[in-house]
Amino acid sequence: MDILVSSGAVSKMVITTQPTPTEAGSAFTAAIEIRDAGDNLVTSTALQVFVTVSLAESFGLGSTVLFATSGSSLTVQTGSGAASWAGLLVSKAPVVYAFAFKATTSAGVSLTTVSHRVA
Repeated sequence: MDILVSSGAVSKMVITTQPTPTEAGSAFTAAIEIRDAGDNLVTSTALQVFVTVSLAESFGLGSTVLFATSGSSLTVQTGSGAASWAGLLVSKAPVVYAFAFKATTSAGVSLTTVSHRVA
């Protein structure tokens, strides 16, 4: 007997790969998953979800830190409920950083989560 489990409405975003810059100009990665209230991955192809990663805090450096990607964009569309970034770069390190992930769905749901502070 097969049991079909389907995901519900989007309710949270989980960081699955914490962004961890090691030195200025060295590329690092990050990844998130979009989940429902039951913690199931939301994989609906009918729902478009765009996620933007940004620098939330750069303790003690203010606006002098540049955050960019050598990849295509800081905003990506999820595929099968997940999104990832490669080639993320910060201009100064080591310092303590926190990164924000903001998702917007085609259904009008907005989610935000912030990474752990990393040095």
